[in-house]
Amino acid sequence: MNMIQSYIDLLISQVGKGIYVWGGDGEDMSAFADPVAWIKKHETSTLNAARAVALYNKRVLGGVETIRAFDCSGLQYWCLKQLGIVNKDINSRGLYGLCTPLKQSELRAGDLVFRWADKDGDGFDISEIYHVGAMIDNNRLVECQGRDSGVVISNLSSKWGAFGRIAKLQAASQPSEGFYRTLKKGDKGEDVRQMQTLLMNKGYDLGSYGADGDFGSKTKSAVIAFQRAELLEYGTANKLTLTALGGTWKEG
Repeated sequence: MNMIQSYIDLLISQVGKGIYVWGGDGEDMSAFADPVAWIKKHETSTLNAARAVALYNKRVLGGVETIRAFDCSGLQYWCLKQLGIVNKDINSRGLYGLCTPLKQSELRAGDLVFRWADKDGDGFDISEIYHVGAMIDNNRLVECQGRDSGVVISNLSSKWGAFGRIAKLQAASQPSEGFYRTLKKGDKGEDVRQMQTLLMNKGYDLGSYGADGDFGSKTKSAVIAFQRAELLEYGTANKLTLTALGGTWKEG
């Protein structure tokens, strides 16, 4: 499993759970004393707030334990942040700026699709982008569609008129160069990021930091949890741990 698959898994994890709130970046509604008040504060009108609250209440009644708030770009930002691809909020036009432009025929899983409106009649311009989704296979995508539906899987259609591939996500999905040192708390670097990606691919939680290349407390807890599950000596990530995770050890 690579970073693109991890991205797809994160997107799918929010289908039927996430709600649309203007400006939402993945906030956990359970963190707020009054989630409904938070939604009303962030929404653009009384009507839109009522729609968002209605879906939130539907999720609660449906037994969804973790309800996150997104807008269309906020969903992509939240997933990419978990993987260490972005570290600050970004809108749909900014996401297109991270991409290598594609033709529709070139789309594959992990690529972004955009909606835009040709208001001035002169053809595509990045400033005219207003919505974004991400492909999960050749025909389907995940998007935070709107206040009445939240995060859904939908089919690719003619409504999507611009396409791109995130260069940094593509690069992060290339085969690992391998490990050459024992990793411990306080270490930083690409090898730490690779280890974090392997941990996430095995289902270990790194919190909001994701694969950021910084061996902090959350990463240490995940490493120890993996080592205990595999009956390995725990504390630092040595050769045995890194290879058990699926990494390659480089001698010398």
